[in-house]
Amino acid sequence: MNQIAIKEQSGSSDFTMQLAEFDRIQDTCRKILATKHYQALGEAGVHAIMARAKALGIHPFEALNGGFYVVSGRVGMSTEMMAALVRQRGHSIRKDPKSTNECVILHGKRADTGDEWTCKFDKDDAIAAGLWGGATWKKYPGVML
Repeated sequence: MNQIAIKEQSGSSDFTMQLAEFDRIQDTCRKILATKHYQALGEAGVHAIMARAKALGIHPFEALNGGFYVVSGRVGMSTEMMAALVRQRGHSIRKDPKSTNECVILHGKRADTGDEWTCKFDKDDAIAAGLWGGATWKKYPGVML
């Protein structure tokens, strides 16, 4: 067999395995949807979260139980999950003590290079982005920032 034929067979095998994985995820989604807690996400939402979790090496139930969410058809990640992944890889994030419910300042440091960064997001940034003023923002402004 020449190398092209071997490569084509390998590619076909990979695709077949990916389809089988897709079917397994779809079956799991249907089972999960039997639980009322997950029904609000719908089958597409559960599947999207599980697929994203798999791509990032995150346990699907960590993702489904608050680690990920779906908004406008896109999978997002909670800040808690982001922070956990950063710390799991040895990096650090800390909240500046000057942070308030109207301005949050974070400092980060890479474990591998020692590079540091600081990021600020405040009420004015949230207003400019059209975020400030929603129900959750009114209840938890510091967390939302």
